[in-house]
Parts: sequence; C-alpha cells; structure tokens
Amino acid sequence: MTSTPSPLKVTERDNTVTPHQLREAGYVPATLYGKNKEAVSVQVRTHEFNQLLLQGIREFQLTGFVEGKVKAQHVQREPVSQKPISIQLYLVQ
Repeated sequence: MTSTPSPLKVTERDNTVTPHQLREAGYVPATLYGKNKEAVSVQVRTHEFNQLLLQGIREFQLTGFVEGKVKAQHVQREPVSQKPISIQLYLVQ
C-alpha cells in the first residue's frame, strides 16, 4: 500500500531578491529537477515545509507554479536553528 504524498504549494522563484531576502520573507529557495528535465527554480513557504519535515514527510505532491510528485532529495539546514535554507526536489512523476 502506497501513501499519498502530502500537498506542497510552490511558487515561481523571485530572482530579483537574494536567497537571504527570500528566507527573511518566509520562503525557502528550492530547485526542482528530474531525469531529462531542465532545472526549475521555485520557492516554498518555510513554515509549511518545516511542519511537513517534522512529521517525517519527504514525498510531496506539488501544486501551484509546478505540479508533480517529488521527493526532497537534499535539504540544507542552518546549523544552529536547523531551519531549511535550500531544498533540492527530485521529480519522480
């Protein structure tokens, strides 16, 4: 039995601001990639993503700017607070 991936809303990455400014605004920069797919820069709400991570969830059904089933391949965290500062999402469907 396979579980349904948790929904995760992504929006188009605002490239006019730095990653630091993006995080201060409550977002985490993320890169979406997959086999034979060009990498896409997106952003997710920090709180929403962190809550899912704390529940042990690593597979997501993206909604919003890009749709598809992804796995959190790599999550870079701030050393002290452990907040996510960068995410790599691998498109599996």
